[in-house]
Amino acid sequence: MSELPFLSNQNFNSYLLLVVAFLFYFITFKLFNGNKEILPKVEIGKYKNSNLNDETISKYKTALINAMQIDKIYLDGKLSIQDVSDKLNIPRQYISEVLNEHMNTNFQDFINEYRVEEFVNRLKNDQNNNLTLLGIATDVGFNSKSSFNATFKKFKGLTPTQFKKNLL
Repeated sequence: MSELPFLSNQNFNSYLLLVVAFLFYFITFKLFNGNKEILPKVEIGKYKNSNLNDETISKYKTALINAMQIDKIYLDGKLSIQDVSDKLNIPRQYISEVLNEHMNTNFQDFINEYRVEEFVNRLKNDQNNNLTLLGIATDVGFNSKSSFNATFKKFKGLTPTQFKKNLL
């Protein structure tokens, strides 16, 4: 059996050894450098096929904010993203995209932030002194005590009771 001609070439063997050593060094360097990926991951955006342009995004943002600040639709405890879509005549997926990608929030946090601020405003209003904290929370759209308490603490860093004591 005869040898393959290029394997008997001393120069080829030296180059081959050099290439193998370089690859070994490169892979070892990548692994020990904290980068566990040899080949970088390609990030595929959730909304990569979006048809929204800057003007439409701005229009949708304004419509969402106005629906909250002027119409106060967050007061509806059963409000869903589909309800907002129907009311504003904006496709549901575009509402999600605008909130997630362009306002750095999600639907539930967007709604709940307005509810928490409304709760705080009503708590400061003397006309609501006869209501319990849960009564006010229910009036501003929260459906359960536990979700209200968790959401309030998330946005304000205090429980509603602690917050009320700090107001006095």
